This record gives sequence, structure tokens and C-alpha cells, in this order.
Amino acid sequence: MARHAGGTGWAIIGRDLGLAPHIARTAAEQQAWLDQRADRAARRAADAAPGHDDATRRRIESQVARGVSRRDAEVEAMQWHDRRRWG
Repeated sequence: MARHAGGTGWAIIGRDLGLAPHIARTAAEQQAWLDQRADRAARRAADAAPGHDDATRRRIESQVARGVSRRDAEVEAMQWHDRRRWG
């Protein structure tokens, strides 16, 4: 079985030297790497969303834990954030 399906010998050498971390040794390592990138992208997107600082995120999560729908909690949190920010 090939170590990297569809790849070249250079890809394997680059991976072994640490030059290509996305070329994993196993499917599990590849999936872990993809999951890590997806988590990082989701975190960046959440950080880029207006008003979604830590306090706002905590407020949304506490509302959801109390049974409020996520959409309603986000709307309320954004209104709360605007009141906190603009008075």
C-alpha cells in the first residue's frame, strides 16, 4: 500500500523532513490535521464576527444552556453588546 496515495516520492520526503505537515503518515493523522485546521478557521471566523468577544460568547452559551434558542440568544447578546458598547 502506498504511503501517500496519488502523491510523489518528493511529497513523502518533504513530509518526513517536516516540510509538508499536511501530508500525514496515516488517515487518522490526516483527519486530525484537517480537524485542527477547521477548528482554527472556525475560531478565526468567530473572532471576526462583530461583537463576539469572550463576554458575548459566554452570554450566548449561558442563554443556550438555559434553553433559549441559539438564534434568539445571539440576537439578545448582540443587543446587549451594543448597549454595553454604545450606552
